[in-house]
Amino acid sequence: MRKKSKSGLFLFLLLAGTGCCLLASTVTGDAIPPLTIRVTNAARISNATLAEGEKLAGRILAAAGVVVTWVDCSAEPAMCSDAPKTTEFGLYVGNAKPSQSATGTLGFAVVNPKEDVRMAGVYYPAIRSMADRLKVEDSDVLGAAFVHEIGHVLGIRHAPQGVMSPRFGWRHINQAGSGQLLFSSRQAAELRSEISRWSAMAVAAKPASAAHGATGY
Repeated sequence: MRKKSKSGLFLFLLLAGTGCCLLASTVTGDAIPPLTIRVTNAARISNATLAEGEKLAGRILAAAGVVVTWVDCSAEPAMCSDAPKTTEFGLYVGNAKPSQSATGTLGFAVVNPKEDVRMAGVYYPAIRSMADRLKVEDSDVLGAAFVHEIGHVLGIRHAPQGVMSPRFGWRHINQAGSGQLLFSSRQAAELRSEISRWSAMAVAAKPASAAHGATGY
């Protein structure tokens, strides 16, 4: 049983296909709070495949200066019973996808600032289909899809190259597996800025006594 491991409404679709190139990421700036991602494994994929996908996604995010804590809500429901904190959101791994989704869609991201809703998800049959077609590991496609959709939740839009490319092909997945599929330096800075903004919102929302550390005793 796995515990924890380190590593606005807008809908974005990750489409399968071909593409090229990568962008190097440079980590700069002050430290930011870690991001906690609550994973629901509704597709019941193996713990090993899920862990490898999380590890790959975590490595790409770490290169952008973002530290991730993964929480397995399927194995530890009690750890996900409360409302997500400001720097937390859910990641759903499922089998079914909306009928209106484009052919080859791997995942989705939903952000609704007014309702304070943030979540991402991937469709495992589409992940497995791409892995079979490209003759690569399921976990490599899974990890690349994870980090792409996490990028969307954090406000990063599609880009011509790199991990936020709207279409993934063999080169992208091969780069993901070898640690070369990255966020650009600008995207990395935007990721960190958004997480810092979320954290600042949480502090601002606290009562004055809590914000100043008063205990009341």
